[in-house]
Amino acid sequence: MWLAVLAGSLTGIPGVVGGSIRLTNNCPDVYVRPYAAATGVIPLANDTLVFLAIAWRLMKNANADKKNNLNPIKTGFKILAFGDYLLPLSKAVLQDGQAYYL
Repeated sequence: MWLAVLAGSLTGIPGVVGGSIRLTNNCPDVYVRPYAAATGVIPLANDTLVFLAIAWRLMKNANADKKNNLNPIKTGFKILAFGDYLLPLSKAVLQDGQAYYL
């Protein structure tokens, strides 16, 4: 996935065609090729997959009482949204990932 981010980020360089404004040194974007959208889409997909993988693994390691849990969906939401039932370091990693992703 890292290589896809690298390759996708490089598509912005040849994907944007610039033009000139007469009598100035400015060069605005005249045309953007469709594949240049990969510059933003692929890193977003990578960040999403990394965040989901970390959150899923932290949820699996949560200290929620699985025997007396009547509503596992509610407990799972509390773990993923607020970091309930997590150790302090795991909670900090989850909240830091949430802040980065947002």
